[in-house]
Amino acid sequence: MEILRVPKYPANATVARLMLSQAHSGRVRANLKIEGSMSGLMEDRDHETVAQAEDWAIEGAEQRRASVLIIEDRT
Repeated sequence: MEILRVPKYPANATVARLMLSQAHSGRVRANLKIEGSMSGLMEDRDHETVAQAEDWAIEGAEQRRASVLIIEDRT
């Protein structure tokens, strides 16, 4: 068993989570969820590669000033 511990971050931090999974025709399904103390956002999008999905999530997290981006790769 492997245990991954995510470090603690401030209670008022904006946290972005990216869940990657397989989509149709070999594409990657990216589910991005960003949660802040005052607002939230969830968006799904298909990409050709994992790298494209991660770039998209990083850009979205930076735009919303996320303190943390957690990526879970289930591809």
